[in-house]
Amino acid sequence: MIYAINKRTKEHRVVPDGVKKHGADWRIVESDSYGWIPWNSEKLPLPDGSRMDIRTRNGNTYLNFEQPAGGFTTSGHPLDINAYRPIAD
Repeated sequence: MIYAINKRTKEHRVVPDGVKKHGADWRIVESDSYGWIPWNSEKLPLPDGSRMDIRTRNGNTYLNFEQPAGGFTTSGHPLDINAYRPIAD
């Protein structure tokens, strides 16, 4: 699956086949065959209140995880996210 991700708002949109451009505020990211998007940051990858599955550095998977309002970071913790999968509303 291919996503367009808004650099400012973190909004994710599924990109239909054949669509190549989404404008300067968007970047295109491809997930693996299971829908996982690689992630390597201290901050959670989606806007506040978004739901996602997350896979952590220590190998655990958390399904239907909700990004808390105000967010939080996971830097240096075994729960550091190394991949996520957005859940569409």
